[in-house]
Amino acid sequence: MSSTSLATVVPTICARPDGGGQAALDSLDEAARTHAVAPATVAVVRQEYQDLLHSAESEMGRIYQDQAGLRDEVLAGFRRYLAAVERNAIGQAARRGLIANEAARELTAAVDVRLASLGEPALDEDDP
Repeated sequence: MSSTSLATVVPTICARPDGGGQAALDSLDEAARTHAVAPATVAVVRQEYQDLLHSAESEMGRIYQDQAGLRDEVLAGFRRYLAAVERNAIGQAARRGLIANEAARELTAAVDVRLASLGEPALDEDDP
């Protein structure tokens, strides 16, 4: 893996809500809540991890601004992710009987049209 891709991956993992840095802070919160660690220790370690996360987020911002290709890739990926979330919600609503199957197909088709207008392919998922 090149240093550029490492510089991209490491801050992304650390700063994501489900990444290592946030997981460590969550564990630290649990240790503080249960009094498993002295409050002074919690304060020091919390600050270290918050600094790490802040650095990672700053580095992500710098990389994001410096690399138009990465920015476009992140936007495209996020659009696909949100479309998948939207399609999933439509499918769940249809399965629960909250909307008719025909309405679900129309809504799903609308999501696909939006993706196509953005230059993104339709998602390959089963119809609701």
